[in-house]
Amino acid sequence: MKKKKYSISLSKSLGNLPILRFLSQNHMLKPDSILNEIKVRYRRRKIKNLAKTITNSSDAVDLLKHLYDQEGIHFQEEFIAIFLNTANEVIGYQKLSRGGMNATVVDLRILFSLALKTLSSAIIISHNHPSGNLKPSHNDFKLTEKIRDAGLILDVKLIDHIIVNPTFEYFSFLDEGRL
Repeated sequence: MKKKKYSISLSKSLGNLPILRFLSQNHMLKPDSILNEIKVRYRRRKIKNLAKTITNSSDAVDLLKHLYDQEGIHFQEEFIAIFLNTANEVIGYQKLSRGGMNATVVDLRILFSLALKTLSSAIIISHNHPSGNLKPSHNDFKLTEKIRDAGLILDVKLIDHIIVNPTFEYFSFLDEGRL
């Protein structure tokens, strides 16, 4: 049986965003095709009096207080990831989604693509409960497990999942022995 070779080819574009798809040898890139390079961009943001290293859930919540939308935290869920190096020093953060009053969706492919592109060794994830209720839902437990398991495969450790309410009381999966 003859094995097929695969390559990546540009198909169509949506505005300036090309759509990539895998094609067989018969549809190779033409010499004049354009292929975009993917880059990670860092934008510095100075936050005073924050620990450079995250050593516990309290340090993480101190940082999260500066990252959540202070007006939106009362009525809309947000999902934030903090990316760390091997010394648990903060590399950066990303707001991955904003949902409704009682749910938000996170795409693990985006979360882990950012972790890998930034060479993160670990991540801390967080979302808020606008209701003020800190009790994790069944979906919160399932998502935490799914992210932890994916991280094990990719060698990116999930250190904690922190749920905050609008007054920044919090539930830490790590502190509660759920990780």
